[in-house]
Amino acid sequence: MNKKQIAQVNMFTRMKLFFGKYAAILTPFAALAALIAKFNTQQALLQNEIDAQGIDTTGVAQSKDSLKTTMLNLLIPMARKARVWAKANNNSILEVQFDIVKSSFDVADTIAISLAENLMTALNANAAALLAYNITAAQLTAAGNAVTAFKNAVGTPQQQANALQVATTSIVGSIKTIADLMGDVDDLLIPEFAVSQANMVAEYENNRRIGNAATHHTNVVAHIYNDVAKMNPITGASISIDSLNRSSTSNKDGKAEIVQFKAGDYSLTVKATNHIDQHISFSIKGGKHVELDVVMSDGRVVGAASTTVKPVANANVTIAGTNFSATTDSDGKYSFMGVPAGSQTINIATQGGDSGSKTVTVLSGEVVVVDFGL
Repeated sequence: MNKKQIAQVNMFTRMKLFFGKYAAILTPFAALAALIAKFNTQQALLQNEIDAQGIDTTGVAQSKDSLKTTMLNLLIPMARKARVWAKANNNSILEVQFDIVKSSFDVADTIAISLAENLMTALNANAAALLAYNITAAQLTAAGNAVTAFKNAVGTPQQQANALQVATTSIVGSIKTIADLMGDVDDLLIPEFAVSQANMVAEYENNRRIGNAATHHTNVVAHIYNDVAKMNPITGASISIDSLNRSSTSNKDGKAEIVQFKAGDYSLTVKATNHIDQHISFSIKGGKHVELDVVMSDGRVVGAASTTVKPVANANVTIAGTNFSATTDSDGKYSFMGVPAGSQTINIATQGGDSGSKTVTVLSGEVVVVDFGL
């Protein structure tokens, strides 16, 4: 299921709980009660379809893994004994073939099957000699059967993919049926109880939203990115409302949230390593939700200093009006990260007393090259 379908299913679950909670009020309205009964029946069928889909898609994978484990538990101990036999008989080819461990099978299933079958061929071909190493015919038979069982199981995923497609189609149909029923419930429940049971109707509409049940807490959410395209979220960035002494840290998706505070006008401070702090003003009303996209990709200034003959090392490079300072390396190169967007003046001063200055426009997320000829 996609995200929207999952959200719809979650909404159906909330509605089932709602109908149970207010059954005493809703049941006397016969037409509405009939629709709710149909809803409960369809919702139960949908849940069965979802449960069945989950069992099919995980059960076979677990079975295949279990069969592979069984195969290795039978095969590897025999291979280890067989390696010692091969070494004792100066058979270097078989010694190498039998020298395997479980990690040797951490490969694609088809390759694992081929490796197992080749081992079984070598073991069976030398069964008589291996009997002295306590490798019996019964053990060989059991291992051979385990290899066959695993081989057969490997073909199952395609069959499961087909079954999964059928199950998914069925789920989509059930979701549509329930959604249509809910539309009819809306038209009966809301106008019937809007006045007499206003709080109940408000709760119904709240739970009826597709997605998580709405919250009445005032909250601000910041989505923090490292690039203008907003493809690279920043983990571990901090957001804070200094006037409230409230803060939060972004998760792996670059999301940070501060909840439950009074309505008003605020400034949100966003900080991330190797980036200039951002200060974003926002206004929020009580019980409302504000989302902000924050791009921390300040500009970068790079360049090199040189004479007509050679690079200029150990020159001091600064950005006017800031604390940015760097020293050119042996190739005359320097760089600044996290430079605020806008007009910036780059200054350079050499140990020999030469100097220079250039004013450039820095754009967020872009690199500006500023070279000096001295």
